Amino acid sequence: MDANNRYKNLNSVKWLAQLLDSQFTGPWGIKFGLDAIIGLVPVFGDAFTSLFSFYIIAQAARSGCSPVVLIRMALNVLLEDFIGILPVIGNIFDFYWKSNNKNVDLFERYHHSPEATARHSAFVVGGTLVAILATMIALFAGAIYITLAVISFLTGQH
Repeated sequence: MDANNRYKNLNSVKWLAQLLDSQFTGPWGIKFGLDAIIGLVPVFGDAFTSLFSFYIIAQAARSGCSPVVLIRMALNVLLEDFIGILPVIGNIFDFYWKSNNKNVDLFERYHHSPEATARHSAFVVGGTLVAILATMIALFAGAIYITLAVISFLTGQH
């Protein structure tokens, strides 16, 4: 894709990210957007705004962003949605995380410095995968420990 179309795609999502993440100014100068407001609607709010978030990622893909940068962008949105499931805490997180602004920033940085952005994104994605794996192993080990403790208690071998 030529540079003009790349920047056209970037500019077409900048306004959307601002609308979703930082259009309004609240108390104490906190910026927020429609994502935080619509996200107040349980279940459907975050799902609805995620469609717009993934549109931003699709535009980045169309303009040639590397797969690892796109994965990092998706992780930004998924983290916001995952924590958004939690009542109150998720809504507060929505006001601060601003995945759309982060993703537009990644989009822009990639087109100014593709190698550095891709390398840093690979580090972030790799670190995230290691953290997820470590969490899964810890949960699995904890489940085994609890199961053995319950069996021990039920059989009277404690």
